[in-house]
Amino acid sequence: MNRFFFAFVCSLCLLNCGDDRLSHENLQVSTASSKWEFPKAHAVSEAGRDQISRASHLEQLFEPSAFIRLEAGETSTFGEATDLTFLENSWYVLDQYTSKVYQFSRDGGFLNAFGGKGQGPGQFQYPKLIERCYDGLLGVADAARGDIQLFDVSGRVASRNRLMADGFTFPVRHAFSWLQKDQLVLVRFPSQNADAPLVVILDPSQAKQTVTAAFGKRLPIVERAADKGVPRKAYTAFACIEGRFWLGSPYQTHVEVYDARGQLIKRLGEGIQRDPKIFLNRDDMAELDQVSDPYRKMRQEILPKHANLLIRQVGKLVVVQMGWTFDVYDLNGNLLGASLKSDFIYMNHTDQNTLVRAIDPVDWQQYVTDPATRALIEASGFNEDDNPGLLLLRLKEPFRKPSTDEFTF
Repeated sequence: MNRFFFAFVCSLCLLNCGDDRLSHENLQVSTASSKWEFPKAHAVSEAGRDQISRASHLEQLFEPSAFIRLEAGETSTFGEATDLTFLENSWYVLDQYTSKVYQFSRDGGFLNAFGGKGQGPGQFQYPKLIERCYDGLLGVADAARGDIQLFDVSGRVASRNRLMADGFTFPVRHAFSWLQKDQLVLVRFPSQNADAPLVVILDPSQAKQTVTAAFGKRLPIVERAADKGVPRKAYTAFACIEGRFWLGSPYQTHVEVYDARGQLIKRLGEGIQRDPKIFLNRDDMAELDQVSDPYRKMRQEILPKHANLLIRQVGKLVVVQMGWTFDVYDLNGNLLGASLKSDFIYMNHTDQNTLVRAIDPVDWQQYVTDPATRALIEASGFNEDDNPGLLLLRLKEPFRKPSTDEFTF
């Protein structure tokens, strides 16, 4: 198993804080529902649907297109691709252990590094996420400080944002999306209130920040167990796809889709038959706060089971990772395939019709089994002294979405 992924999956994060402003009492949560359809142009063809229905592995929907070695030198060597993104012909790789962002050219040549451990502007304590944001900026979320710093593409600090709105404090610990200046989406922010929404949408563009929408429910039983010192899972599946928000609790196997106002559109995956020995179910969570040793129950009975881990759009598909397997939907939320196996394990980034996977230079041969992919990596000269490399896999033709800004290598 990839040691970096194992650490990611098994990590736990205590989210309780002592700030009274984290109670989020009386924060209004949307309970309305919405009707919505995607344009027919985004539909997967009948041939494509048939191909997915016959697939047993996610790799059968992709073909390897490139492998990029990221230059490893005195100032460019990093330990882990904690998160990454691609912007204006450059790769930006975040390493939480060095607390730096490393910039590489399209072909992997080292260009720049910025950040570093510290409290000052442009520095980080525990950086966890890097995202493309509005106006061509990069956003880096620091899980220790709970803020988001915005950078231009050369690594200069544009702003540092500690988020407060309507009298509430909103530390950033998990996923966020800031594609519009007046719309910042925060997912599973820490709160002392079990009734607080799972997601809020803020307008940070005004001098007085406001909450414009709030939606999604926390699991009270998890919150009550946390009050006893049981750590919560450290991830929440989320993606902003075609202007809609896909959200998956790390304790459940269904996915909810919301519109921009926080109104529920669809609940997906509830009808999928899953093996209760492998996937989390309601019985697993029952009486978590009543057992004599909830910490042991969490570690031994809940963490090892599969639930929502990641949600990514690639082309005309939405891929939902459930532990070691994947469910595949079209953009309208129609299930195309369930519980597909994969070598990918963790999808670091998707862009247009391409999926990007960071490959560990030490043990990659243990988990990359596809002959064509192995040949591509071996031909590059990839070795144990390298930085993690980037494997690019392109969707096959039936699943590609037409684009004027195609992401190809």
